[in-house]
Amino acid sequence: MNALPTLDLRPFPVRTALLVGGDSQIEARLRSCLEPKAWAIQHVSDNAAALIVALRKSFDLIITSEKTTGKEDIELLRRMRRIRPHTRFIILADESTPADVITSMREHAFSYFSRPFSLDALGVMIQHAIDEPCWDDGIDVVSATPEWIRIRARCDLKTADRVLQFF
Repeated sequence: MNALPTLDLRPFPVRTALLVGGDSQIEARLRSCLEPKAWAIQHVSDNAAALIVALRKSFDLIITSEKTTGKEDIELLRRMRRIRPHTRFIILADESTPADVITSMREHAFSYFSRPFSLDALGVMIQHAIDEPCWDDGIDVVSATPEWIRIRARCDLKTADRVLQFF
């Protein structure tokens, strides 16, 4: 009996997403976009916990909680950029202002949603975030006020979708 041991060669997650907050609809939409064997999802309760976890571990995608304001999420984004400059970051905010949206663009958020928003639109943006190979050079704010904005954007459909979502 010369039996070789059987090795379990299950694929392991190679990419990770961080979900802030506990909204089950958002989590379900995220799970529907991510390939289960290629992605792991980690949860944290709030922005402070997200920052602590990101100090120790790199994430490919971070989605904030819709229970926060745009200002709170932008502050988290700024801190994240110092630690992990190329992480894709989608802001979900309960409250926002035009200035918050402009600032999130300047800080290179991947996308910005404020209530009310469509889960389908969020799903499309998550898909763009995980598919886009080089995302953080696509949109640059040249100048802006809450009434108008001048940007430079890469000329492709995914970047156009991102620009439209900000507005």
